[in-house]
Amino acid sequence: MKRVQTGESLVLAGTEWVQLRYRHILEDTVEVRMEDFSGITNPVFQESMFAGVKRQTFVVGRDYELDAVNGRIRRLPHSRIRDFSESVFYGKAVFNHEGLHGKWGNYPFMVYVSYIYEDTNNRLVEDEARGITAKLGTRRLSASIDRLLRGEELTYLVFGDSISVGCEALYRGETYFARLVDHLQRVTGGSVNLCNESIGGQTSRNGVERLPAILERHRPHLISIAYGVNDMCRGGGHKDVTVEEYTDNMRRMVQMAKASGAEVILITNCLPNPHWKFTGADHKDYAVALRRLAAEEDVALADVQALWERELLHGKKLSDLLLNDVNHPSSYGHYLYAAMLDTLV
Repeated sequence: MKRVQTGESLVLAGTEWVQLRYRHILEDTVEVRMEDFSGITNPVFQESMFAGVKRQTFVVGRDYELDAVNGRIRRLPHSRIRDFSESVFYGKAVFNHEGLHGKWGNYPFMVYVSYIYEDTNNRLVEDEARGITAKLGTRRLSASIDRLLRGEELTYLVFGDSISVGCEALYRGETYFARLVDHLQRVTGGSVNLCNESIGGQTSRNGVERLPAILERHRPHLISIAYGVNDMCRGGGHKDVTVEEYTDNMRRMVQMAKASGAEVILITNCLPNPHWKFTGADHKDYAVALRRLAAEEDVALADVQALWERELLHGKKLSDLLLNDVNHPSSYGHYLYAAMLDTLV
């Protein structure tokens, strides 16, 4: 059976082969392109990080070489594709973005690859996601689905940090929450009212402070809560929220949301770049704590971090999935978030 892969993100260094997500690709269906910043969801970075980046489509044999059977791609000498080895972070055991005035990240280097492939001997992202959720035995979104099937509008509140603002999806419709809304409406035929109260740079500590007023304002039927990438940061004036405090903060938000009558989804955060100066050595412990909390509170869990770990086993690199090369997923990274959320429907 033939399947379509759309907008898979990756960076290409030198002339090294890079693994695509799937193998057995139909050669004449491949498109490799670069996007500009006209629709990016993080306007703060539009001018500084995307300066000089123009939308263009690259040509096989001139810009890149394709190994369709094994699902690999590489730059050719004199390619128009920017060489990722020119990145200021490339090859560094530890890097720091401070003082670079926005001139950092994978924005000028990332390309997006679309293609058709044979699903024979390919383990699909959706299969991996379903397997993770089945193993967790997590609660599904039964109350929200029932409401939509009854023809009643569902108010969905997105609550979290910069990833939940939408950074760094290229277009609003590619954010994980927009994809979830689309999936809910297609599956049920119902209508979803999307509200987003996420703020970049915040931690679960801020979430506890802000949530009561927000629940009162929106009275959501469904809420997703996603904190962690800022909580785990260490040094440099960061908040340094310990795993223990994080767990307590998340529990308090879950209990507030449940008391208001909302159905709750907890979301483990994507893997940050471990070479970033402020990535805590214990950064995976926050996801471990959230898995435990979801089971104890009997709420739905979208275990994004587990899926990202599976993607790495399939040959993807963190630099392929993080558009800022620190902690913000690309549009493809948001698709991975959505793939986990879809398993709860």
